[in-house]
Formats: sequence, C-alpha cells, structure tokens
Amino acid sequence: MKRRIAVLMTVFNRKVKTLACLRDLYAMIRPEDVGMDIYLVDGGSSDGTVDAVREAFPEVKAEVREGLFWAGGMRRAWNMALESGSEYSHFLLVNDDTGIFPQALSLLAEAEEAFPGGIYLGATADPRTGKCSYGGRVLLSPGHEKSRLLIPDGTLQKADLGNANIMMVSREAFGRLGILSVSYTHGIADYDYTMSAVRAGVPVILATGYCGLCQDDHGNPWKPQNASLKSRIDYLYSPKGLACREYMHYVRKFFPKDAAGLSVRLWMKTLFPFLWEIKSKFGKE
Repeated sequence: MKRRIAVLMTVFNRKVKTLACLRDLYAMIRPEDVGMDIYLVDGGSSDGTVDAVREAFPEVKAEVREGLFWAGGMRRAWNMALESGSEYSHFLLVNDDTGIFPQALSLLAEAEEAFPGGIYLGATADPRTGKCSYGGRVLLSPGHEKSRLLIPDGTLQKADLGNANIMMVSREAFGRLGILSVSYTHGIADYDYTMSAVRAGVPVILATGYCGLCQDDHGNPWKPQNASLKSRIDYLYSPKGLACREYMHYVRKFFPKDAAGLSVRLWMKTLFPFLWEIKSKFGKE
C-alpha cells in the first residue's frame, strides 16, 4: 500500500526562498512507495509568491489567506490536508526559509523506525557559521523553562522541545495530539506541540544528522532603550514580538513554577532593555 506525506507550509513575501524550498522538497530522496502532496498557505504576499508557485509547481495546493501569521497559516495548511480526503501517513511541517537536504526524509524515517508513532525533528545548520540553528531542545531541569539546543551527533536523541523548520508528525502522533494549538498566532506553537507530545508519552526524536540549512534570524528579543516606550509595549504584546499573553499561556501550561519570574522578566525587557543590551555584550541574554 502506497503511503503519502502531506507537506505543510505557510509563506509571506519570500518568493525566492519559497521556490528554492519547494525545489528542495521535490529533490528529496523518497522510496517508490511514498507519495507527497504539498499544501501551501500564503498570508497575502505582495511579491507575487503565489503566482510564481502556481506557475513553477502547479501540483502544489496553494491558498491565499491574508493576515495569517505562522501558526495560523500552518493550522490552515494542516486543515487543507485533512479536508482533501486523503489518508496521510505523515505530516511534514517545513519553513520556507529552510534549505532541505536530499537525505532529510531518509534521516527522519530512520528515527521513526527506532521510535514508531512519534514526532521527528530535522536539525538545521546556519549556512554562515555551520553551527546548529534549529532542531530539538532538552530542558535543563524538569518543570522549568530553560533548555539547551541538541546538536546532531550521529545518534538518535530524545527532545522535549522542537522547532518546526523540519518536523515530521506520524499519523499516530497526530491521532493523539491533533494539529497545532489555536492558542498561538505566530510562534511558540511548535514548542507547545512537542511539549504536549512528551507529556502524552509520544516520542519526540532528533534525527542523527543535519536535514537542512537555515539562518538563525532571532536577533535580540527586545526593543532597544532608545525606542519609544509605546513601541516597546507594543512589541511586548505583538505576535511577532514577545507575544506576552501567548507566551505566558505556554509558561503557565508547562512551567507554572516559573510563571511569576518570567512575567517580571518580560516587563523588565520592555521597561529596562538597556540591562539586556549590557548582558548581550558579554554573551548572555
């Protein structure tokens, strides 16, 4: 019986990167019995992304939904796959700014063979530095929010948190978890999903080697001191900023012991960002 993978993407004004990512996805090494459908949601790009995708890859199922951020767009892509009526064996979440290696699917399948019914993470390297940029993380202490990045080392590693730059969800894991939580507009949704998986006993596994390239573009998570107080407070609540309400929902859900301290930290970053500017100069955030 032929298996099918639903690839889920949401894009916005990154036409060149989107097209490159799609080329990489079609170039992945796949067994003959594995089919693939790509579902792409565009948030209302002004650079002609959707037209370019439809011209170059007419088989991609593309839809425009203006105003959706990352989490909302990924939920819509996931629902498109479910509404198609196809019975997918896996859902592969991909960021369009990620270069996918040909062996990515093979590495994820290797992880599944050892840990069936789980979620499988593909780490990415930053093309500028060669260092790991996204993938899986483990908590430093159970019940507390701080974590460290896992580096691919040739072994399969269990993770507590995962980035959805390259993340494959098995049908079994989907059956237990559903799709990304509606509690998140942009970020955090992938962390919530993988933490929920671990809580439910679903394995979250980092593949043995790198599955792609992606630049670490997080930057400093605060507005500088010379920005107006209003703009700093706006950034505190913005889905693409500190997303205070959604982040604190996540913290209270998984790390209630840290909630008070992390709430104070968010406000300190907003009111006194110069303190973090000083700390960053010494390599600490």
